[in-house]
Amino acid sequence: MIRSVFGKEAAETPETAIVVERDGNSTHVQLNINPACNTCGASGFCHPASGLKPKIEINNDIGATVGDVVQLETAASSRLIAAFILFGIPLLMILLGALLGNSMENSSQDSVVAGSIAGLALSLLLVNRINRWFRNRLKFKPRAVRILSSHH
Repeated sequence: MIRSVFGKEAAETPETAIVVERDGNSTHVQLNINPACNTCGASGFCHPASGLKPKIEINNDIGATVGDVVQLETAASSRLIAAFILFGIPLLMILLGALLGNSMENSSQDSVVAGSIAGLALSLLLVNRINRWFRNRLKFKPRAVRILSSHH
């Protein structure tokens, strides 16, 4: 699939993963490192230098079993919501904290900084709570769309 990224055409490389655990309705996969990650400045966030591959829970409507390599798909709306939660909420809370610090009686630069820090701290708690809520919603989880190879 070709999509536009910052006005440039970019091929979207499918995400693949290996099913490492399946227990009832719960399926966990270990993500393979996507070649597109090599050019991403934030790849250290997703794939730490320790070389550990992230393990996530997915929707498994295709019946993949432990050892299967699957192709994953995530809804574009889920990616946008996640980006807003991770970046937008902290930014908004920092700005709100700065405005509240500035509106205080006898406000100074220190009160603006303190308000910003308080806003950031509050946003981290809020993002954590939102993440827990989203974690249990099936429509926001990546889903397996194809078994690429099976190890049975």
